[in-house]
Amino acid sequence: MQMQQVFNYKAPFLLNAISDGSHKSRRHGIDGEFYRKSPFLSDPAPNRIDLLQSVKDPFETMFVKSFRQQNKLQVLTLVDGSSSMRLADKPDIVAECMFSIQQSVYAMNDNHDRYLLTDRVQQLPASTLLSDELAQLNMASQTNNDAYAFSALTSLLPTRAALVFLISDFHWSDMKIAQVLQSLQGHIVVPLVIWLQSEYQNYPLWRFVNVTDSETGQSQLVFVTPHQRQQIEQSFELRKQHLNQMFNQFQRRPVWFFDHYCVQSMRRYFNV
Repeated sequence: MQMQQVFNYKAPFLLNAISDGSHKSRRHGIDGEFYRKSPFLSDPAPNRIDLLQSVKDPFETMFVKSFRQQNKLQVLTLVDGSSSMRLADKPDIVAECMFSIQQSVYAMNDNHDRYLLTDRVQQLPASTLLSDELAQLNMASQTNNDAYAFSALTSLLPTRAALVFLISDFHWSDMKIAQVLQSLQGHIVVPLVIWLQSEYQNYPLWRFVNVTDSETGQSQLVFVTPHQRQQIEQSFELRKQHLNQMFNQFQRRPVWFFDHYCVQSMRRYFNV
């Protein structure tokens, strides 16, 4: 295991799962993290009676020690497989990101499911190299792919709250972003935004180049003048601000990655 790629994450609320794990639970038991001392009548467990506290109580109340059990958290990684996510180095960045998530989930002894969403839902085994999957899709597809499978998200989601890593460049319409985030309400959603600086910076002047629209992900041929180059850079900066505002509306805070994956960004995110 490459420990330098591991980050610690935690659920912001108490779990109510059954399987033993590393996260605080609503359930009480005979072991786990000490929670409090409770009256015997509210938690009748003879094997956890606190004799010292019971003897000292002036009202002769019998107390027991309460412990929070540790539960497993269900973790899902959802990868946008639309056409814009297959460009240049994005598949490699996403693969690094997924490897880090996979190692971190393994270290926490949690359950992990991975899905690639294109025009269909594809579950990815742990051994699958995502960069290879995206490369094969790129060679096989002659048409633009808008990852319509995100409309079927509800069929993938567990009934209990899960931690969901949503990996995309989010070159989507506002309507699609809102629909996806709404479908994930009730879960802990971490948007991971993958952008390449080459998408919007340092375009060669006085040439025709393919420019990716920051909202739709569609490419168009543009003759680059100094004014055009400035407009392209400004449009992506405005797009970044707009995405942050949209995520904030759904009380989600994104992690941004430009040109490479950085595990320190994940560690800072969960340590805030």
